[in-house]
Amino acid sequence: MNGSPIRLALVGAAGRITEQSLTLRRLREAVVTVTAESMTVALQSDIDFDATVVCCLKDARRAAESGKHVLITAPIADSVDDAAALIDFFRQCNVKFGLSGLSRNAPACQPIIERLASGKLGDPGLLRVHRWRSQPKESIASALFGDIDLVLHLFNSMPTEIYGIGRRSHGYHQVHLGFSEGGMALLDFAQ
Repeated sequence: MNGSPIRLALVGAAGRITEQSLTLRRLREAVVTVTAESMTVALQSDIDFDATVVCCLKDARRAAESGKHVLITAPIADSVDDAAALIDFFRQCNVKFGLSGLSRNAPACQPIIERLASGKLGDPGLLRVHRWRSQPKESIASALFGDIDLVLHLFNSMPTEIYGIGRRSHGYHQVHLGFSEGGMALLDFAQ
């Protein structure tokens, strides 16, 4: 792209395009050139773009097949095998992809991540995350994915113990992750 801005297409439901465009304003050297309801419509546009931000897997696959780089809302799969197959698909298409919607990318988390990386903070001991949402119900994987990713990133290891409870009728879930050095994370989610 030789110093020119990355040309982006925003693809998805109209309500989500506004939400994503606010996030995209923070990206350096990127300009939104196309907005469309589907990848098919975006690709039929006379305006060219280098990469796309999508909400659904179907549009992500269509973009990759067309040689466009992809930023997709996480989570992308329901199992490790499905995620590995999707990663292989993107590699075969020779495109880069990234995940949006990860808590670790939130501006409020950046100072903590930077201080941990520089050694200005000791090892994490306890992380508590509480999420209360009044939005329509979403899957537990979608609800907790970004926060679990944040925990694994901050603790820089996999948990040695996992405990979870949930009350479907109340839309409440709690996940407790224990780590080998004594650290722990407690994630509460209620809808």
